[in-house]
Order: sequence, then C-alpha cells, then structure tokens
Amino acid sequence: MTSRFEQNLQQAFASFMAETERTVTAAIRKAFAEISMHPVDDAAAATLLNPPPRLTERALLREQLIRCIHDNPGSTTAELSRLLGVHDGKIRRQLRRLSVEGVLRWEERRSGFGGQSSRTFFVEQPAAARVTNVVVQTHGAHSAAPSAAMRESP
Repeated sequence: MTSRFEQNLQQAFASFMAETERTVTAAIRKAFAEISMHPVDDAAAATLLNPPPRLTERALLREQLIRCIHDNPGSTTAELSRLLGVHDGKIRRQLRRLSVEGVLRWEERRSGFGGQSSRTFFVEQPAAARVTNVVVQTHGAHSAAPSAAMRESP
C-alpha cells in the first residue's frame, strides 16, 4: 500500500510527463512546419543528408605527416614525432606506407658522433613537377634552340 505522499508524488510526476510530452510535440510540429515553408535547394539538402566524410585518425595523421615533411624536409622520425606530438611507432608505420606508395622518399644519414645512421624523409615531387624543375633550372644555361651548326647541317 502506498502512502498519500507517494500517491501525490506519482500523480505530480505523471502530470509533469504529460505536459512535457505535449510541449515537446508542439515544438517539433512547429519546427517541421517552419522547415516546410522554407524551400531547401538540392545542394543544401544533399549536404544535410550526406555530410562530407570526416578524416579518420590515420588519414589525418597521414596528411599532417606529409605537410610536416614538406615544411621540414630532411626530418628524422624522432624529429617528426616531436613536431607532431605522436609516438614514433605510429610515425614509422605511416612513413613506411608513404614511402612504398611513392609519396615520400628517404635518405640514409650518418651522424658525426659515432656514425649512427638515421633516415631523413622528403616529400617526393610528382614526375611532371620534377621535369618542370629540371627545365627551369637548366633553361638559363642551355638553350633549347638548335645551334647554328645544326641549322646549317643537311
């Protein structure tokens, strides 16, 4: 058997829940009515229904690593780990993957103290960019135009 106080409490709680349900339902109906009065263009609707994918932790680290090496060419794993604040084991795995994919290249470097070797990393330029750089660098010293001797030859 419940006391008078418990009965009043249960009744007050039931009234509160019913009023809350009515208020929330009315607010939701009002919001939907306002939305239906404002047409949404297809691009906005597509963005709402299919938000752009978020980068995974691995993809984010990958992008940060490439940008960091681009800004600090010749960095070692330890230096990259300090710059990014990420454990060097994670850095090594990503460096290995990026090297295999051809995004990065590495060079062996020996320290002056004891000759311990370490790898330094560089962002690999796309083939077209390398060719452009070579042409630009040699353009001033060598002309692409044929020499006078070649023009006179049969």
